[in-house]
Amino acid sequence: MSEQLYFFKFDKEIASNKLSTLIKEDANFSYKQYLSENHSNNKKNLQFNTIVSKIDNNIELLSTEELWSLYFWFSERTEKLKPNIEYFSIAGKTHEEMRNYGLDLFYEFTTTSQLRYFYNLLGDYDSLTDQWIEDSCVSDELNGFLNYAICYCGELTIFLNKYYYKSHDTDDENLHIAQLINDINSKSNSYFHKLALSELERSKEYNNETMQLVPKVIEFRQANDGKSYEMPMELYEIEKRESKIISVACLLDTAISLKEEIKNYNGQIVRLHAY
Repeated sequence: MSEQLYFFKFDKEIASNKLSTLIKEDANFSYKQYLSENHSNNKKNLQFNTIVSKIDNNIELLSTEELWSLYFWFSERTEKLKPNIEYFSIAGKTHEEMRNYGLDLFYEFTTTSQLRYFYNLLGDYDSLTDQWIEDSCVSDELNGFLNYAICYCGELTIFLNKYYYKSHDTDDENLHIAQLINDINSKSNSYFHKLALSELERSKEYNNETMQLVPKVIEFRQANDGKSYEMPMELYEIEKRESKIISVACLLDTAISLKEEIKNYNGQIVRLHAY
C-alpha cells in the first residue's frame, strides 16, 4: 500500500455547532462507541470529553491523533450508513461529509514517490530558512513554502522545457511560470525565488549532466519500442535520474493547487501522513 498525505483546514463555527452535536449523538456507531471499541487502550489516551471540548471551543486544537480518529470514524460511518455504496465512492462521500461538519480535507497525495519528493522539497526549505514547518501549522507558514516550491519547480520545469522537451509548444507554459514567479517576487522582494535559485545552483551540475546522458536512454527505448526488454544497469541509473527531475518539476502543479486552496483561508492547517 502506498503512503498517503492528507491536508486539512477547518471551519471552527461549523464544527462547534454541527460536528459537536453529531459526535455527541447516542446513535448506531456513535463516535463515543468508536473510541471505546478502537482506542480504549491507545497510548495516545484519546478521551471523548477532551475531544468534544476542543471541538466546542476551537477545533484547531485537536492533536493529529485525535484528528485521525475522526477521519477513520467518518470513513467507517460512511460504509455503515451506506452499505450499498460503491467502493470507489467511499472516499469522496467521506470527504464531503467531513467538509459539511467543518473538517475540510482539501488535498491529498496518494503516490508514495511524489509524497517523498514533496517532503524532500519541504526539508530543503526548512534547512534554507532555518525553520521547521510542523504537521500542524498556520496557513502563512505553508504558503511561504508553496511560494518557494513554485519558484523551485517552476525554474526546474523551464529547464526541462529547454533541455529535455526542446519544443516551442512549451513557450506559453514558460511564460505562465514566469508570471507566477514575478507575482511572488513582487510580494516578497524576491525572497523565495532567491532561495530556490540558490538551491538549484547546488544541483545544476547534476541536472546538466543528466540531460547530457538522457539521449542514451531515449535511443534505447526507441530501439526496443514494442519489445520486451530489460534496461541495462547503466541506463537504468540514468533513467532514475531523469524520472526524479521530472517528478520534482511536476510538483509545480501540486504547489499551485495547494496555494489556490488556502488563498482565502486564515487558520490552522494539519497534515496527516499515513505510512
